Parts: sequence; C-alpha cells; structure tokens
Amino acid sequence: MKKKDRSIKTYSQEEIKKMEIKMREESLKNIKREERIEPNLVSFDIWWAMRSKSIPARHAREIIFADFKARGLSDKETIENYDNGLEKYGIKL
Repeated sequence: MKKKDRSIKTYSQEEIKKMEIKMREESLKNIKREERIEPNLVSFDIWWAMRSKSIPARHAREIIFADFKARGLSDKETIENYDNGLEKYGIKL
C-alpha cells in the first residue's frame, strides 16, 4: 500500500494572485447569474385576490383574465404587468 503524500504545498505569490483573480471571476459569474433571476412573478389568482377590492364588481374576473390572455400576458407575470394590463383594459387603480 502506498503512503499518501501529506506534505503541505506552498504557492508562490504569482500563483496566489492567479487563484484570487480566478475566484473573483467565478464569484462575478455567480452574481451575474443571480441578477438574471426573473423578478417576482405572481399568478393571476394571487394578483386578483390583491386587487379585486379596487376593481368595480361589474367587471368579471374571467373577462379580465381573457383580456389579459389576448394581450399576451401569461398565467404568471409581475404585479406591474398585470396592473398595466388592467389600465389597458380601462380600469385605473
């Protein structure tokens, strides 16, 4: 059975700087990846629960949902996108 080399490896200043640069670059990549995370998306049902009190009762939920679909909004959007869609529908909050 071979014995493992347990000696401590020493690095030159140049090698240390290269490793530091590499670690910084990797952490920047991770930060950029986190920035690409989509903004807080909510489902239409959650948005409706939040806004239904301020929408006149004569406007049916299903009709507003169908209008949003026709305008290209998906089942999950940002609150701002749903609010903008509601303004285009003709209701201002």
